[in-house]
Amino acid sequence: RFSDEGFALARRAMARSRADDVVVVDELGPLELRGHGHMPAVERALATPGLAGAVIVVRSQLVPALLAALAVDDAVVIDVTAADGTARLLRAFRPRPHTSDR
Repeated sequence: RFSDEGFALARRAMARSRADDVVVVDELGPLELRGHGHMPAVERALATPGLAGAVIVVRSQLVPALLAALAVDDAVVIDVTAADGTARLLRAFRPRPHTSDR
């Protein structure tokens, strides 16, 4: 069962995405992978200019369908159940040093 109020709350939250934000979605499932539920709001949030990144939780068996649905070419898939999963997730969002054009 799904809550219309829950979908509305998520839409409002994701609509506030701005440059330098990290969008966190826990979790997308088969409904979203068919283009329904939270997926329209997720797609709009991911299109935010300057978005720093996104963490999208999905069951491991749905990863290929999620990557296909989002059509992203720079996704990093992290299995947080792996021994180093949490550390890899934290490293993915560590600021990278800027290079200088000297």
